[in-house]
Amino acid sequence: MSYPLAYYFTKKGGQSSLLSYGIPNENELISNPEINAPLKKAFDLQPGFLSKLVNENGATEEWEVFKDELGQSYIYSKTTGAVAYFINNGTMFYFTSFYGDKTSLLHYFYLAAYKVIFNDAGYIQANDEFPVPLTHNKTLLWLQDFIAPFYRFISIKYKSGIQLKKTGLNIVSKQYQEIAGKTMPLTESTVLVDHGSLQAFVININGQHIEAQWSTEN
Repeated sequence: MSYPLAYYFTKKGGQSSLLSYGIPNENELISNPEINAPLKKAFDLQPGFLSKLVNENGATEEWEVFKDELGQSYIYSKTTGAVAYFINNGTMFYFTSFYGDKTSLLHYFYLAAYKVIFNDAGYIQANDEFPVPLTHNKTLLWLQDFIAPFYRFISIKYKSGIQLKKTGLNIVSKQYQEIAGKTMPLTESTVLVDHGSLQAFVININGQHIEAQWSTEN
């Protein structure tokens, strides 16, 4: 009887992919996920975690981590009221949903760190897809909703990887939109991690360059 593995890497054509709850093929070369401890620690956001971020203009935003009655973890922005739900399973961190102010630093962090694998091998990338409503084009959204039962022609993709530095590491990510087979870049982001802590992030979105630094955390 075959049993699925929780998480494992498979290598094909010089690239590795992280698979979850799958059954490897016969003779397939697989390996256990090697966890980068400082990166994992940086995203260990437990209930009661408090942090304050400061953007390039000196404006601040305060966050706190909670768990709801179903045991789901989320970051709450005390400044804007925005909420971002997330999961940390020990192998990766990923957001599941966002509600609220889309000009908040929390929303920009949601875009930048949508999915992060706790592995620092440069050839390993995290890939995912955002909910379609993330697009700002209302006409395209209406058209997608109309034909959704038959065809999905809009997709918003996310890709991230790790770059090791002399001190710490960077999580570099991109977000791009695919419409009927045509690709258009949307955002580019970098999250800086050092000494097991989130330090700062930068994001280029809609012609804006936004920077934010963590000034306090616990």
